[in-house]
Amino acid sequence: MGSVQQIAAPNPDYFAFIEGSLWIGGSVNTLFFSDNASSPSERIWKLVPPSTTPSIFVATSGSNGLAVDNNDQIVAAVQRAPYGITRFNPMTGAAGTKISTTAKPNDVIVRSDDNIYFTDPDSGFYRISPQGTVSAAMKFSNSSRPNGIELSLDENTLYVGDVGNRTIYKYTLAQDGTVMTTTGAVFAMTPTGHDTVDGMCVDCAGNVYVGTSGGVEVYSSAGTFIGTVPTGESSNCTFGGADRKTMYVTSRSLLKHVTLGVPGLPD
Repeated sequence: MGSVQQIAAPNPDYFAFIEGSLWIGGSVNTLFFSDNASSPSERIWKLVPPSTTPSIFVATSGSNGLAVDNNDQIVAAVQRAPYGITRFNPMTGAAGTKISTTAKPNDVIVRSDDNIYFTDPDSGFYRISPQGTVSAAMKFSNSSRPNGIELSLDENTLYVGDVGNRTIYKYTLAQDGTVMTTTGAVFAMTPTGHDTVDGMCVDCAGNVYVGTSGGVEVYSSAGTFIGTVPTGESSNCTFGGADRKTMYVTSRSLLKHVTLGVPGLPD
């Protein structure tokens, strides 16, 4: 593992609370992330390596968490009313189709069959079918505030991080993407002192990385604690770069990046 590097917003701008780090490769080769607390509206930033100077991509996105769909479109969890899941063109920033929701989306992930899963800390987590049907709220029995959401390497397991009780839950997904809620179980719990579980990412070995108040915790696919990437307070993560070994981490007012030995998942 290399040393952790930091990138701040260009002067005179600033990051209020950045989230939703997302890398889109191919012809795009760009990192995107949201500032979900900027005023007067949330916005999407972009960073095109090797530049270390981010720039505003969408000035009024209303977004928090970001994901990528199977057409390399940005899929944004829109937390500003009217709530929903909105697609943005990664080249132009133009807003595309929107799926309206009554819940307030926080984080989002897209499966390769076009199922979309998102969280709302106040109510639970949700599935949007490929046909656009939004499920009822789902929640583990003793869950507090669902936040980060991620898929396993084989896309048969859904991980849901709970920012309120430092726990990651796991659920088996049916072939059509339906969440089998009866299979819900604890996957892992972060160490004492790391009092949040936020956004997550997965590497090509199936290890799960989760942003916490003390760094990015790493767990095997079996839920065994492996170690901590020392990024400090971290809200979300993604893998990028040509070899997918650069992990980008959002952390309130700073974007951080570090080179790891195992590549992350492709788009």
